[in-house]
Amino acid sequence: RIVEWSGTSDLDAHTRLRPVLVEVAEVRLAGRGLRLDRDVGEARRLLGPKAWDLVRPNRPRPEDRDVPGIAPRDLEEILDRLEAL
Repeated sequence: RIVEWSGTSDLDAHTRLRPVLVEVAEVRLAGRGLRLDRDVGEARRLLGPKAWDLVRPNRPRPEDRDVPGIAPRDLEEILDRLEAL
């Protein structure tokens, strides 16, 4: 359900899916001795632009619920990057 909502609304992607993916990114990066909030350059490089945009520490909360969320192929790419870590 979270994935469905995250595709419909960027606000849902931010508030529902993002916390899960941030946790996954933090665990995966920790396995490499990195922290999402401290090793920004290396984390950004390893995660790639789409994953980084979603999990970056300073990502602003979207205000408009009507802005479309994450496209399925983009979510697939983000998950692939996280799994590759």
